Amino acid sequence: MQELRKSILVEVVAGILVLIFAQTIGRFAWNGIVWSSINIYAGIAKSVYKNAALGQRNWIDIVLLTFLLYFMVATVLGLYLRKVEIRGASRIKEAYAKLPKKIRSAIPIIMVVAFVLSVLYVGTLAFVDLQLNASFQQRLTVLAPKISEQEYKELQAAWASMQSRPDYESINTRMDSLARQHGIELPELLLK
Repeated sequence: MQELRKSILVEVVAGILVLIFAQTIGRFAWNGIVWSSINIYAGIAKSVYKNAALGQRNWIDIVLLTFLLYFMVATVLGLYLRKVEIRGASRIKEAYAKLPKKIRSAIPIIMVVAFVLSVLYVGTLAFVDLQLNASFQQRLTVLAPKISEQEYKELQAAWASMQSRPDYESINTRMDSLARQHGIELPELLLK
Protein backbone atom coordinates (compact mmCIF):
# COMPACT_ATOMS: atom_id res chain seq x y z
CA MET A 1 0.00 0.00 0.00
CA GLN A 2 2.85 2.33 0.89
CA GLU A 3 4.44 1.55 -2.48
CA LEU A 4 1.19 2.41 -4.30
CA ARG A 5 0.97 5.82 -2.57
CA LYS A 6 4.57 6.62 -3.50
CA SER A 7 3.91 5.59 -7.08
CA ILE A 8 0.76 7.75 -7.29
CA LEU A 9 2.57 10.73 -5.70
CA VAL A 10 5.48 10.40 -8.13
CA GLU A 11 3.08 10.21 -11.08
CA VAL A 12 1.12 13.27 -9.88
CA VAL A 13 4.32 15.30 -9.39
CA ALA A 14 5.64 14.15 -12.77
CA GLY A 15 2.31 15.06 -14.42
CA ILE A 16 2.36 18.53 -12.86
CA LEU A 17 5.95 19.09 -14.00
CA VAL A 18 5.08 17.93 -17.54
CA LEU A 19 2.08 20.29 -17.60
CA ILE A 20 4.19 23.22 -16.42
CA PHE A 21 6.92 22.53 -18.97
CA ALA A 22 4.47 21.75 -21.77
CA GLN A 23 2.53 24.94 -21.10
CA THR A 24 5.73 26.99 -20.98
CA ILE A 25 7.10 25.42 -24.15
CA GLY A 26 3.72 25.75 -25.88
CA ARG A 27 3.42 29.41 -24.92
CA PHE A 28 7.00 30.06 -26.05
CA ALA A 29 6.37 28.29 -29.37
CA TRP A 30 3.11 30.18 -29.94
CA ASN A 31 4.76 33.53 -29.18
CA GLY A 32 7.55 32.60 -31.60
CA ILE A 33 5.04 31.76 -34.33
CA VAL A 34 3.10 35.01 -33.80
CA TRP A 35 6.27 37.13 -33.70
CA SER A 36 7.78 35.53 -36.80
CA SER A 37 4.56 35.73 -38.84
CA ILE A 38 4.09 39.42 -38.00
CA ASN A 39 7.72 40.27 -38.74
CA ILE A 40 7.94 38.19 -41.92
CA TYR A 41 4.76 39.83 -43.27
CA ALA A 42 5.98 43.28 -42.26
CA GLY A 43 9.35 42.66 -43.90
CA ILE A 44 7.77 41.51 -47.16
CA ALA A 45 5.31 44.42 -47.17
CA LYS A 46 8.10 46.91 -46.50
CA SER A 47 10.26 45.46 -49.30
CA VAL A 48 7.35 45.84 -51.75
CA TYR A 49 7.09 49.58 -51.11
CA LYS A 50 10.86 50.08 -51.09
CA ASN A 51 11.05 48.32 -54.46
CA ALA A 52 8.26 50.45 -55.88
CA ALA A 53 10.10 53.58 -54.72
CA LEU A 54 12.91 52.67 -57.11
CA GLY A 55 10.61 53.58 -60.00
CA GLN A 56 9.68 51.84 -63.20
CA ARG A 57 12.00 48.99 -64.14
CA ASN A 58 11.74 46.15 -66.57
CA TRP A 59 10.82 43.32 -64.21
CA ILE A 60 9.79 40.93 -66.96
CA ASP A 61 13.37 40.53 -68.22
CA ILE A 62 14.68 39.92 -64.71
CA VAL A 63 11.96 37.39 -63.88
CA LEU A 64 12.51 35.51 -67.14
CA LEU A 65 16.28 35.53 -66.60
CA THR A 66 15.81 34.24 -63.05
CA PHE A 67 13.62 31.35 -64.20
CA LEU A 68 16.00 30.56 -67.05
CA LEU A 69 18.85 30.41 -64.54
CA TYR A 70 16.76 28.18 -62.23
CA PHE A 71 16.10 25.85 -65.14
CA MET A 72 19.76 25.80 -66.22
CA VAL A 73 21.03 25.11 -62.70
CA ALA A 74 18.43 22.38 -62.16
CA THR A 75 19.34 20.77 -65.50
CA VAL A 76 23.08 20.85 -64.84
CA LEU A 77 22.59 19.57 -61.30
CA GLY A 78 20.30 16.80 -62.53
CA LEU A 79 22.77 15.75 -65.22
CA TYR A 80 25.63 15.79 -62.73
CA LEU A 81 23.72 13.70 -60.20
CA ARG A 82 22.73 11.29 -62.96
CA LYS A 83 26.39 11.00 -64.01
CA VAL A 84 27.42 10.41 -60.39
CA GLU A 85 24.73 7.75 -60.08
CA ILE A 86 25.83 6.04 -63.31
CA ARG A 87 29.46 5.96 -62.15
CA GLY A 88 28.28 4.31 -58.98
CA ALA A 89 29.22 6.81 -56.29
CA SER A 90 28.90 4.35 -53.48
CA ARG A 91 29.35 6.83 -50.62
CA ILE A 92 26.50 9.03 -51.84
CA LYS A 93 24.28 6.02 -52.46
CA GLU A 94 25.07 4.60 -49.04
CA ALA A 95 24.41 7.91 -47.28
CA TYR A 96 21.16 8.34 -49.21
CA ALA A 97 20.11 4.77 -48.46
CA LYS A 98 20.71 5.34 -44.73
CA LEU A 99 18.19 8.18 -44.68
CA PRO A 100 14.75 7.19 -43.44
CA LYS A 101 12.29 6.54 -46.25
CA LYS A 102 10.10 9.46 -45.16
CA ILE A 103 13.03 11.88 -45.53
CA ARG A 104 14.03 10.43 -48.92
CA SER A 105 10.48 10.86 -50.21
CA ALA A 106 10.19 14.33 -48.67
CA ILE A 107 13.28 15.77 -50.39
CA PRO A 108 11.65 16.21 -53.84
CA ILE A 109 8.52 17.64 -52.22
CA ILE A 110 10.58 20.14 -50.24
CA MET A 111 12.44 21.16 -53.39
CA VAL A 112 9.20 21.67 -55.33
CA VAL A 113 7.64 23.67 -52.47
CA ALA A 114 10.77 25.84 -52.20
CA PHE A 115 10.72 26.45 -55.95
CA VAL A 116 7.01 27.29 -55.98
CA LEU A 117 7.40 29.66 -53.01
CA SER A 118 10.33 31.44 -54.66
CA VAL A 119 8.36 31.75 -57.92
CA LEU A 120 5.36 33.15 -56.02
CA TYR A 121 7.54 35.60 -54.10
CA VAL A 122 9.33 36.94 -57.18
CA GLY A 123 6.10 37.04 -59.20
CA THR A 124 4.20 38.84 -56.46
CA LEU A 125 6.99 41.34 -55.93
CA ALA A 126 7.14 42.07 -59.67
CA PHE A 127 3.35 42.37 -60.01
CA VAL A 128 2.92 44.67 -57.02
CA ASP A 129 5.88 46.84 -58.05
CA LEU A 130 4.51 47.25 -61.58
CA GLN A 131 1.00 48.02 -60.34
CA LEU A 132 2.13 50.58 -57.76
CA ASN A 133 4.42 52.38 -60.21
CA ALA A 134 1.92 52.34 -63.08
CA SER A 135 -0.80 53.72 -60.84
CA PHE A 136 1.45 56.45 -59.42
CA GLN A 137 2.65 57.52 -62.88
CA GLN A 138 -0.91 57.56 -64.26
CA ARG A 139 -2.25 59.66 -61.41
CA LEU A 140 0.75 62.02 -61.50
CA THR A 141 0.30 62.49 -65.27
CA VAL A 142 -3.36 63.41 -64.73
CA LEU A 143 -2.36 65.93 -62.03
CA ALA A 144 0.65 67.40 -63.84
CA PRO A 145 -1.12 70.06 -65.99
CA LYS A 146 -2.86 71.59 -62.94
CA ILE A 147 -0.22 71.50 -60.20
CA SER A 148 2.95 73.54 -59.85
CA GLU A 149 6.32 72.19 -60.87
CA GLN A 150 7.31 72.29 -57.20
CA GLU A 151 4.33 70.10 -56.17
CA TYR A 152 5.13 67.74 -59.04
CA LYS A 153 8.74 67.39 -57.91
CA GLU A 154 7.69 66.95 -54.27
CA LEU A 155 5.39 64.07 -55.21
CA GLN A 156 8.17 62.43 -57.20
CA ALA A 157 10.61 62.93 -54.30
CA ALA A 158 8.11 61.49 -51.82
CA TRP A 159 7.66 58.45 -54.07
CA ALA A 160 11.40 57.96 -54.48
CA SER A 161 11.92 58.06 -50.71
CA MET A 162 8.93 55.82 -49.88
CA GLN A 163 9.75 53.12 -47.31
CA SER A 164 6.43 51.64 -46.18
CA ARG A 165 2.68 51.47 -46.66
CA PRO A 166 2.03 54.57 -44.51
CA ASP A 167 4.36 56.50 -46.84
CA TYR A 168 2.41 55.15 -49.84
CA GLU A 169 -0.92 56.12 -48.27
CA SER A 170 0.40 59.59 -47.43
CA ILE A 171 1.44 60.18 -51.06
CA ASN A 172 -1.97 59.07 -52.35
CA THR A 173 -3.78 61.20 -49.77
CA ARG A 174 -1.75 64.19 -50.91
CA MET A 175 -2.53 63.43 -54.57
CA ASP A 176 -6.24 63.11 -53.76
CA SER A 177 -6.13 66.44 -51.93
CA LEU A 178 -4.44 68.17 -54.88
CA ALA A 179 -7.01 66.64 -57.23
CA ARG A 180 -9.89 67.99 -55.13
CA GLN A 181 -8.27 71.46 -55.00
CA HIS A 182 -8.02 71.59 -58.79
CA GLY A 183 -11.29 69.79 -59.60
CA ILE A 184 -9.59 66.77 -61.13
CA GLU A 185 -10.89 63.20 -61.00
CA LEU A 186 -7.96 60.84 -60.54
CA PRO A 187 -7.97 57.26 -61.85
CA GLU A 188 -8.59 54.56 -59.26
CA LEU A 189 -5.54 53.06 -57.59
CA LEU A 190 -4.56 49.75 -59.14
CA LEU A 191 -3.71 48.40 -55.68
CA LYS A 192 -5.35 49.73 -52.54
